[in-house]
Amino acid sequence: MFNKITEKFKGDRKYFSIVFFILIILAVSGVITESYLNNAKENWSNILTSEISALKNSIESDFNKRQNDLKEKLNIVKTDLRKSLAPENESYKEIVKLINDDLFNGYSIEIFAPNGKLIAWNQIIAVDQNELFPLSFPLGETYFLSKDLLYYLAIIDTTHLQSDIFYISISTPIEEKFKINNQYAKNISFKSDLISKYHNDLSIDYSPFAEQSKDGRKFSFELLNTKNNKVGMVSFTKPLLSSYISQIKDTASKIQSLLVVLALIFVGLGLNSDFRKLDSYLFKLFLLVIYLSALRAIIFVVGFPSNFINGPLLDPSYFSSAFAW
Repeated sequence: MFNKITEKFKGDRKYFSIVFFILIILAVSGVITESYLNNAKENWSNILTSEISALKNSIESDFNKRQNDLKEKLNIVKTDLRKSLAPENESYKEIVKLINDDLFNGYSIEIFAPNGKLIAWNQIIAVDQNELFPLSFPLGETYFLSKDLLYYLAIIDTTHLQSDIFYISISTPIEEKFKINNQYAKNISFKSDLISKYHNDLSIDYSPFAEQSKDGRKFSFELLNTKNNKVGMVSFTKPLLSSYISQIKDTASKIQSLLVVLALIFVGLGLNSDFRKLDSYLFKLFLLVIYLSALRAIIFVVGFPSNFINGPLLDPSYFSSAFAW
């Protein structure tokens, strides 16, 4: 019995069987999509809460990665600084060498003596000697430092050597206040990074005194540092039901389009043996052109692979078409 069934799926017949199953999957995907759409409409309130929570958690995770990276660099400086400030070292040359290591590229580091005098720094000074006291935030806590052109994510801490206390400030640019369009501009923007990643019109207020947005279309939450103290405020547009439904339809459409392309490929494979039996080379060429043209047209309509995969390799500006042909 089993052998008789398997016999039917041998040779080119197996390709038509695959096409048959693909058509079934297409029909089922349509039913599932409709079910998802109805569920979204009926339970939008719960879905909205879930979507907002997920986006909030993701943004917090992105911010925490930056905070943790800054604290990691601070710990490295503190550990090596104790060695550099050992009693046998008579100058601060080792300190300057330490903080100018390639490891700290992109970070501004300032070392202050116990009396508050700036004794070593690298790159651009973010915290000047007269800006150390009074402290903007408690020691060991990250905060946003506002300068003329940039906002920095910063932290100030201390390290002890015998009875002396040395102050360490380390910061990294997180947002440019003004966008400069020239070849030297680095276009540093945490906000833009989040907008590109989550495709949401969001804003960030880099102040611990920032208030929540009063716009009912937006959701606001506090940015907290590693000590759970407020350092800023993020506001983003709440997802809309219409956008959520469009996203479901777009995803379903991409899946169904891919299935159609696969079905057409397997149809071609299934007809391969019959194609080879044809005697006329001219007729073979005609059928091959028709098949490849149909395949290319369908691939173009569904936007494969540019609608499924992103990257410079698939940038249509480098090719004659949107799918790198």
